[in-house]
Amino acid sequence: EILFESEARKLDVTVIKATKKKDALDITSVALEGAPTSDKKKIKKFQCGSFKLKGTDSQKSSLCPDSSQTPGRGPSKITSVPINISRENYKINNVVVQMGDDGTNDDVSMKICYAKSNLKCCDTGKLSGALSDDWSKNDK
Repeated sequence: EILFESEARKLDVTVIKATKKKDALDITSVALEGAPTSDKKKIKKFQCGSFKLKGTDSQKSSLCPDSSQTPGRGPSKITSVPINISRENYKINNVVVQMGDDGTNDDVSMKICYAKSNLKCCDTGKLSGALSDDWSKNDK
């Protein structure tokens, strides 16, 4: 289970690649979606940039901002009134990886963390899809 707290604005994502076959890996984007364990309709989305790993690179990290926030909201005019917001734990339920020009036959996993949380980082384990050759160039 990959959990983070509702106030998370960024997640730290690390792509981990085995280096047995020494293949390069070019990921153009990673999108993560999560929802509270109690309400699957309250979806938060985090968008990561690219991850480019050379054949001998075993991992690359990136901070992935919450892309589901409403842009342009200014600060509140009332700043002295404390607001009690209940925190919810969210679970990552979807990871979409867009491949670039370099694919790999090496095993690939991800570690997803929220630094300000008491909840631990979680490793996805080996990621794969229903088809073989999961990390082929230009795949999604």
